[in-house]
Amino acid sequence: VAGETCQDAPQLAMKSTLSQDASSYTHTVTAPFGFSNDYNPHVESGLAPGCSPVYDSMGKDVVFQVTLAPGDTLYTRLTLPQNHVGGIYMIDDCDALTWPDVDESGMCGRPEYASQGYCGYGCEPLEWSFAWPTAIGGVPTETKTFFLVIDEVIGNAAEDFTLDWSIVAD
Repeated sequence: VAGETCQDAPQLAMKSTLSQDASSYTHTVTAPFGFSNDYNPHVESGLAPGCSPVYDSMGKDVVFQVTLAPGDTLYTRLTLPQNHVGGIYMIDDCDALTWPDVDESGMCGRPEYASQGYCGYGCEPLEWSFAWPTAIGGVPTETKTFFLVIDEVIGNAAEDFTLDWSIVAD
């Protein structure tokens, strides 16, 4: 259903169905995790994007393509089974394996990455949104395809995940 890396990532919309619940999320996809740990936002992980001194996602991951126009916001709710911890983040260039530094901090943080952290005996679904601004550093943005990474933060025991999502135009 999902790609192992950004090179084989399918469009998220093509792998999703219309949501059947009454939430504000319009689409949903349930899929298995990949076979390996291909990406990690932690700077000392040795993996791309390597953009955070804090966040570490060392589990198996999968990738979807998401196309956003300037002003669009991707809203997500990530649910993993039982006590498994999830992480979700963006890569903006599959060749360079960089992240979209929308806050111009030089590091990936809350605008580009979210995790449940340690949640002990039961993780609530992780709600995260990514807003593609109309300009960064005074330079207008254009419609862009991003690579949404769904990652297991601790361990490799989760078999699958559910991602509910919507894209809302500004």
